[in-house]
Amino acid sequence: MNEQAELEKLGLTRNEAKTYVALLELGSATATPLTRRAGIHASKTYAALDGLLAKGLASYVVRDGRRVFHAEEPTNLLEFLAEKKRKIDEEEREAKKIIAELSGRRGAAKETDEVLTYKGAGGLKSLYKKIYSTLRSGETHYVFGAPRNANELIEDFLVNANRKRARKGIELKIIYNSDAREFGKKREKLRLTQVKYFHGAGFTAPTCFEVFSDYTAIYYVTPNDMKCFVLRNAEIARSMRNFFEIIWNSDYVEE
Repeated sequence: MNEQAELEKLGLTRNEAKTYVALLELGSATATPLTRRAGIHASKTYAALDGLLAKGLASYVVRDGRRVFHAEEPTNLLEFLAEKKRKIDEEEREAKKIIAELSGRRGAAKETDEVLTYKGAGGLKSLYKKIYSTLRSGETHYVFGAPRNANELIEDFLVNANRKRARKGIELKIIYNSDAREFGKKREKLRLTQVKYFHGAGFTAPTCFEVFSDYTAIYYVTPNDMKCFVLRNAEIARSMRNFFEIIWNSDYVEE
C-alpha cells in the first residue's frame, strides 16, 4: 500500500503525509533529521508539522531548547475524519439556509419562454442534469437522432444518468442514429426505456433533438465541438413530441 497516497486521500497535504510517515518510522525526531527522512525542503517541514499538530497526528516536547516531535497513533486519523465530517455537515446546514434565503429573493419570471445555451462536454452533462431534475415520475424524455459522437464523448455519464432516470420513474423513448446501435443496446436493458433506430447509412447526422416537459433541445456534436440550444416553450415542445411520435411510428425507424 502507498501510505502517503492514502493519507493524501484522507485530507493530508503531500508534505504532511510524507512527514507523518517519516515521523512514524523515526519514532521521535527534531526537524533536521525529520526533513531528511521525509525528503522535503527544510522550509516546508515546520508548516507540515504545524498541520500534523493541528490534526492531532503529532506532538512535541522541548529538550535543551529544541522541539522533539513524536508521531501520534494512526487511530487519531479517525478523529480527524470525524471532525472533517462535523464541519462538512455544518457547512451543508448553512448552505441550505442560504439557498432558502436566496430562493425567496428570486423574482417570478415575466415570460415563460427562455433560451439556454450549453457548450462542451460539461455543457452536455449540465443539460442532462437539467432534464432529469425537471421531469417527474411518469413523464417521458424524448430523444431522436442520438448521434454516436455524443455517446462517445460522455457515455459513462449518460449510463449513470439513465440509471438514475429509471429509478426516478421517468420514461425514455429514444431513436438512435444507425451508426450508434451499440449504445442503444445498452439502453434497451434499462427499465422504462424504449429504443428504436434509424435505418440506412443516411441517418448519421451529428444533430440531435430532445424534448422534455416544456423544453426542446437541439445539439450538434463533433469530436472537436459541441453546442446545445434549449428553448422553453410549451407549444413548440408539444409540436415536437407530436413530430417524434410520427417518426416513431413510421418506416424510417426499426427496433
